[in-house]
Amino acid sequence: MIVIKIGGSLLTDSSGIEEVVNYLIANRGKKPVVVVSAFKGITDLLIETARFAKERDVSSVKKNLKRLRERHLNIVKSLINDGDRLQSTSDTIAQLFNEVKGALNDVLSWGRLRDEELDRVMSYGEKLSSVIISSILEARGVPSVAVFSERLIITDQNFGNASPIHFLTEKRIKKFLPQWQDKIPVITGFIGSTEDGRTTTLGRGGSDYSAAIIAYYLNAKEVWLVKDTEGVMTANPDIVPDARIIPELSYEEATELSYSGAKVIHPRTVEPLKMRKIPLRIKYLKRIDHPGTLVKKWTERKGTIKSIVHRSDLALIEVQGNGTIGVSSAITTRVFAVASERGLDILMASQLAERNAVLFVIPKPYSEGLFNAVKEEFGEEMLSGEVNVSLKNGISALSVVGRGVSSDPGICGKIEKLLEENGIKVIASTNVRSDIVRSFIVQSDDLSGALNLIHREFNLGRR
Repeated sequence: MIVIKIGGSLLTDSSGIEEVVNYLIANRGKKPVVVVSAFKGITDLLIETARFAKERDVSSVKKNLKRLRERHLNIVKSLINDGDRLQSTSDTIAQLFNEVKGALNDVLSWGRLRDEELDRVMSYGEKLSSVIISSILEARGVPSVAVFSERLIITDQNFGNASPIHFLTEKRIKKFLPQWQDKIPVITGFIGSTEDGRTTTLGRGGSDYSAAIIAYYLNAKEVWLVKDTEGVMTANPDIVPDARIIPELSYEEATELSYSGAKVIHPRTVEPLKMRKIPLRIKYLKRIDHPGTLVKKWTERKGTIKSIVHRSDLALIEVQGNGTIGVSSAITTRVFAVASERGLDILMASQLAERNAVLFVIPKPYSEGLFNAVKEEFGEEMLSGEVNVSLKNGISALSVVGRGVSSDPGICGKIEKLLEENGIKVIASTNVRSDIVRSFIVQSDDLSGALNLIHREFNLGRR
């Protein structure tokens, strides 16, 4: 038995959904348990509709609901020919839309939209997807059942980014497992519920994590994340033309790739799989026999770069002492505390002894707000001239990922020398979380050149 997760980027229209259904039927012999995301764009549209409801914009709520209903019904009508099956599926969709309207009416009445209400509204994208894909399989003569993961994954009350309560989740999954015998279950990703039945979500992109949780408790043979790409690449092929597929990654490398900017795997996905040593494959929808990228235990020798990933649209806050005051760990702690108070993440920090400064790399969208908050925090020191706080935009981070790369002075030194010789300034470098990743901060204008230089120098391209 394997767990197959289907992402929303594949569920675009009737032809895309039919291709997914054919893929599942072709792999029927592997006894798949299927986890699905909402159709592409639906979650964003539900969020927008919930915000209209908060603003009591009834006209926009009705308009969006009509768009949502028509899109799902049109797909059903184009892919299900059996009249009885079409009617029963349409009836189920109508019931789900009545529930969506009920959730939105609550928001309209209260004029508020807490994370709890938003989770409830968002969950219907996955529910509609599960019902429709399961119905299409049934219409093709493949026994299937739609399963809402609210009944399976029991979580804490951290709405918007909940975590499973494992002993309760295990109990639920084992309870419902017999109902799936000889059928392909199509399970909603991304969602769970509290012990008292309130809907939660596992965070955006959490369907990958849902699949891993379910695989853990079913002790699945493998997990497949089916994508519109052939696997994890050595770099972004849109920037580095000779990027190639990586045949194998370790669990740790895959985790660091996701945290460092790769969009292929949700960061939390690896956690449950690693505990049971369940292999993970990133598979390509259009080539059933393509092996993709296999994620498992360590396979490569230490000191091998596997991939270069990047994050753009960043900014940099620098806190610099004037020479009479050192930039201590206490100052770093104060900056992180200011960010934490506002619910903001600092992606990385690096101390520059030669400048008596600490650099904090953050996403550009909230850089101004955090910059002003840090200036307020150090107001007295700035007035006395002890500390200066500055903001720089147009920053990118590139990260090399592979076992032992951060502690290998040969790799780090070679990269810095390579970039310097080609006129690219490394503003700072740091190992963010582990020995598996080393990050280099550069100007965004230099990012493409830096990625291609490193990729070519370490022979990561097509072979």
